[in-house]
Amino acid sequence: MKQLAPSILSADFICLGEQLKQLQKLCIHYLHIDVMDGAFVPSISFGMPVIASIRKNSSLFFDVHLMIERPIRYVDAFCKAGSSILTLHVEADTQENTLEALRRIRENGVRAAI
Repeated sequence: MKQLAPSILSADFICLGEQLKQLQKLCIHYLHIDVMDGAFVPSISFGMPVIASIRKNSSLFFDVHLMIERPIRYVDAFCKAGSSILTLHVEADTQENTLEALRRIRENGVRAAI
């Protein structure tokens, strides 16, 4: 079954909580969360505190896309913040670190993707 995953980047952050409730009422189950560090990609978005705060009030599946350099540094924190799946870029780190990051993501009970 195909799933629609609206991106949090299109949200109005003044009323983010209400918009998340609207998504759930519309039977949307996935939320796409682009995390950008300004180094791996030229834009900056948000990090673990935003994910942790919206996780408290949302049962949506959090599809967290890490567009950051050396994601191994943060995978444990993103898992603990409430990610349902963490997607990494292979070109964002060494092969060794990427494999270790994938192992740690799964160890935290979160789905891992490349």
